[in-house]
Formats: sequence, structure tokens, C-alpha cells
Amino acid sequence: MFYELVFTSFQVLNYRNLIHLFYLAQTEKEKSLFPVTIFKWVIKVEIFSRVVISMVNKCLHKWKAKEAALLLFAVFLAACNPSSTPEATTTISKVVNKSAKDFIGKTITVNGEVEEIIGSKAFLIEGETLFIDPVVLIVSAKKARLIEDSHVRVTGKVTTFILADIERNLSFDLEDNLFKKYEGESVIIASDVTLTPEPGEVGEEPDKYFGQVVTVTSNVEKVISPNTFLLDDQELIGGKELLVIGAVIAGDTIKKGEIVEVTGLVRKFVKAEIERDFDFNLQPELKIEYENQPVIIAQSVKRLK
Repeated sequence: MFYELVFTSFQVLNYRNLIHLFYLAQTEKEKSLFPVTIFKWVIKVEIFSRVVISMVNKCLHKWKAKEAALLLFAVFLAACNPSSTPEATTTISKVVNKSAKDFIGKTITVNGEVEEIIGSKAFLIEGETLFIDPVVLIVSAKKARLIEDSHVRVTGKVTTFILADIERNLSFDLEDNLFKKYEGESVIIASDVTLTPEPGEVGEEPDKYFGQVVTVTSNVEKVISPNTFLLDDQELIGGKELLVIGAVIAGDTIKKGEIVEVTGLVRKFVKAEIERDFDFNLQPELKIEYENQPVIIAQSVKRLK
């Protein structure tokens, strides 16, 4: 049938895209991972393609074969021709792709993990993909409080890294021996850097985050009071739920299961100190269950749809 021909074409073109990835590799680390990438990519293409075929088969008893084939063809075109238009929030892989010149001069937001801190003004973040993790250089005019391996959200303008131009425009010096290798590559000049760890990360390694302002997104695991709740740790195995206090949110009170974005200060929960410093009147049972555990003193809470 026609849609089976489209399915075959879909596989062939995606396998060809895999080979093209090799030429887009930015570092020796990425190239060394290429054999593993081949295997993972093939598995992904096979699963996705067969899911689409299964969907079409289910529709055949309702639609004509020609209409079903057109549906598959539309999915095929979307997969093989993603939009290259810059987005307000985008991915690191799109930014570092050498053909993505549309991002130059645009202000964007990316999410990633801190791979390496380079001095006080720059750091590398890597994307989170199933395959090769792309890395992009971030330069910040103001010192950002960073934690290696933590998740961050970066907003800034994309430009081409030319060391002399960066130093002149930002009015500070960067060490030539550390930054020469980035000449000609895309770089993000950060205007905002936000720590965005998962709740489980804060719970498992709290010492890293004490005194830091973070933004955490998760679903509400338990509501203790209108202004106090627990965030799910987002860990498959182990992990610790994260206590949030001082939460004020517009509209109805927070309910279990809602997805929220919480921004606030990470403190060690010592009930007497928290009540003194923030003029809170906390439930006595919190001392028994959460004393000396990490807590977020909420500055803002947003419901996410």
C-alpha cells in the first residue's frame, strides 16, 4: 500500500539524517559516542515509525486508505522538515547546529545541565537528548552562582564567539588559552541564569543548594496547609520529597496533583529559625518530620497547565 512506501521512505531519510549528525559533531567526545548514537537512533526511528503505522491501521476501518495514507505522509513531512524559525524557548542542539544562523542576534531561553564552570564569567551547559548531548558556551556579564551537574535555565542573546569582540562588548578579559577553541562557534551572552534542579536533587544533596535561590517544577505530592506542601521528588528510585513553605498563589488553594513552578530560597529547616527570620507560625508537627531537612521558602508559585 501507499502508506507502507511512505513508511519505508521515512526510515531511509532518518537513517541518512543520522549519518549527517557525524558531520555536525562539535567535539571529540561526541564523535567517540557516535557508534552508540547509531544504535539508539535506529531504535527510536523504528519505534516511532511503527507507532504511526499502528495509528493509521486503526483508522483504516473508518477512513479510506487514501485518506489514511495522507495522514501518514503529513506526519512524515513534519518529522523530516522541522521548523528552523527561532523560538523564545528552544533547545541547545538547535542553537549549536552550524546551519542554524537564524538564531544569531536573537534573545532565547534554553534549559540544560551545567557541564563545566570556566572561571567566574563563563560555563558550559549540555542539552538533554537521547543521543549526543550538545554543549554550548554561556558567557555572563555578572557572576552567576552555579553548581556543576545542576539543571539551569539561561536567557540571553545568541552571537558568534569572537574573543576580542566579546571582551570589548562586555568590558572584561577572558583567558585566551581557555576560550580560543570556541572561536567561530555560537555562544549565548546571558542576561539571566536560574538554577532549576529537580526536587530530588535538592533533597539528596542539600548542602549544594543551601542559600541558593532556585526554581523547581513538579507536581504537588501532599498539601499540609494552604501555604505549605510537598513537591514530588521526580525520581524513579529513591529521592526525597521537597518541603515548600510560605507559598502564596492566586485563585484557589493548591491541590494535590497540581503541577507548579516554585521559586524561592533553599534553607535548612530549623523551625525556630524559620519562624524568627520570616515571621511564620508553622505547624508543630513540621519540626518532628522535617527538622534539618531542606526547605524552599517560596517567593513565587505558579500553576502550570
